[in-house]
Amino acid sequence: MSIKNNELWRAKLLLLLIFSLLIPGFARTQEKQENEEQRIELIHAERARGSIAHGKVVRRLNKDVHLKIGDTHIRCDEAVEFPNEKRWRLKGHVHIYDAEKDLRADEVTWSQASRLYQATGNAVLVTGASRIEARRLLNFADEKKIVAEDSVEITNRDEMIRVTAQHAVHMQKDGWSRLTENPVLVQFDSTGAEVTRLLGEVMESDQKKKKYTISRNVRIFHDDIRATAEQALFLPEQDRIILFENPVAFQDKHKLEGDSLEIYLEKRQIKSIHVIGNAKATLLSDTTRSGDADTLTGRELFAYIDQSVLHKINVQGTATSVYRFYENEVYKGVNRIQGDQITLFLRANSVWRVKIDSDPGKSTGTFTPPGLASDEKKTESSSSSKSAQEKQRRKAGKR
Repeated sequence: MSIKNNELWRAKLLLLLIFSLLIPGFARTQEKQENEEQRIELIHAERARGSIAHGKVVRRLNKDVHLKIGDTHIRCDEAVEFPNEKRWRLKGHVHIYDAEKDLRADEVTWSQASRLYQATGNAVLVTGASRIEARRLLNFADEKKIVAEDSVEITNRDEMIRVTAQHAVHMQKDGWSRLTENPVLVQFDSTGAEVTRLLGEVMESDQKKKKYTISRNVRIFHDDIRATAEQALFLPEQDRIILFENPVAFQDKHKLEGDSLEIYLEKRQIKSIHVIGNAKATLLSDTTRSGDADTLTGRELFAYIDQSVLHKINVQGTATSVYRFYENEVYKGVNRIQGDQITLFLRANSVWRVKIDSDPGKSTGTFTPPGLASDEKKTESSSSSKSAQEKQRRKAGKR
């Protein structure tokens, strides 16, 4: 090594004071005495020198710099100390690591006064199963807070989830993150293929409770199924997505809506959708006439899906079904059914079977043949009127 003994001794002495405070998130400091210094070991550097620039002292270690602070290793191409400003700058292939954390960046600066470090240029921080990547990472050591800016990407290896945004705040102690500026969550299957994508204006992640909350202008995409709402809760360990505030789900030409909507997944595939409160299914098929649609309404609704195709809908609680009947693709009329529970079975996007579970006295059915459009409208109007009356009776009962 080309460092002379006295230069090496001075370099170690200078590093002892500064690096004892450097990157506290990685070094295991003794909490009993905040200012207690740790032993700094200079493993390797090809050159050490000092200079005065603009009246300020600058000290440098160059070429394959390797330092060790407790169990933490620091490697870089150059380490520069600005003692007057109580600041350090690590440049070139910066790598700071220990058994718990791993940070890589093109450059890292450390402010001794504010206990803030900033990593820029391809910054990547890995802690456990989580990986945070951004063009700039700010670590506020006292607050145990990390701010990621510009091209942020947070990946959870265990959940096969990746979240991207332009800005993120991560609280290390609480395991909580908030992402803004076009946040997008993507879940992958075991092969690495995308299966579900969630978007919104604000996204929050709670690692301890294993949940993600998405707010404002929420959109969900999964194969041919898409959904919208103002708020969503994603629970990956429960394979469940809950939508609130005007939730609507679409599959091909079909639509499901209600007060709240729960999507259930199995092996990262949507298997069913549960609509709770003022549930309604609107079904359109290739043979449906323009302006017409089959509908199914009730207190709650269960939609069953196989390979992203809706094949059965069950409605409970004052269930009403209105569907167009076709035979050999020829329109025959409108069936209107009421009961405690109604199940529609779909085939090729059309209703092919209806099952009614109800007390005989509570179930009714009418059929309107084609050509009686006025009767169909009356049936629809009567249905809406009865529904409104029923809501008024329920409200009066609550009072």
